[in-house]
Amino acid sequence: MRAALWAVAGVACFLVSIQAQWAHARIPPPEVDVNMLFVPPAELTRGMATGYENLIADGLWLGLLQYYGDRLTNEDANRRHAVNLAPMFGLITDLDQRFWFAYWLGGWALADNHEGEKAIALLEKGEKLNPDDYNYAYLQGFIHFLERKDYPAAYQAFERATRHPDAPRFAKTMAARMLQKEGLDQQALQIWRGIYETAQDRVTKDIAKRNLDRIEAEMRGAAARAFKVGKPKPGEPR
Repeated sequence: MRAALWAVAGVACFLVSIQAQWAHARIPPPEVDVNMLFVPPAELTRGMATGYENLIADGLWLGLLQYYGDRLTNEDANRRHAVNLAPMFGLITDLDQRFWFAYWLGGWALADNHEGEKAIALLEKGEKLNPDDYNYAYLQGFIHFLERKDYPAAYQAFERATRHPDAPRFAKTMAARMLQKEGLDQQALQIWRGIYETAQDRVTKDIAKRNLDRIEAEMRGAAARAFKVGKPKPGEPR
């Protein structure tokens, strides 16, 4: 217990030291939001954290959660926009490169903060550093699809996720649907046939069969398209 208390005290002293050095170098102008998330200089932090990277990452993570939680619950829409999220998530994942939840929350938080490109960059970093984990590509697919409306990029991300043996079946399903969003029916058919032929359970086979029948009917002109092709125009439903 005493060791744990000393560790916590050490993290606190470290962060205070970093903040003091940063504050002398960069004093924010009066108009800056007083609730701005403090991000210590990355290079200085990495240099001083040697041997305690995970512990420092946890300390920064707790501060980030408090800041972001306050933003989410703020009723003033003008003050809900978060600042410095990308550099903080970047620093935390520099210190603890396998901190999966930091990547996960970072991806969604940055996308929700209208920083889609930074969200993808964070997840690409996680995918590069953790190549055996399908989750990084899988989440990129959803952000490309839901937030950025970039269906070709979403397909590529979902397809990368499917290369992992432990990837969920839904990754192939989403890859096929992204192809349908681009009007690439033949390629979508190929994926659905693969799902149908390799499925081990009746539910998956039935889903694949319905999609195969639907796409073939669309191609014959016997059914309306299930998905709008291409990016939606401003004001148009997804």
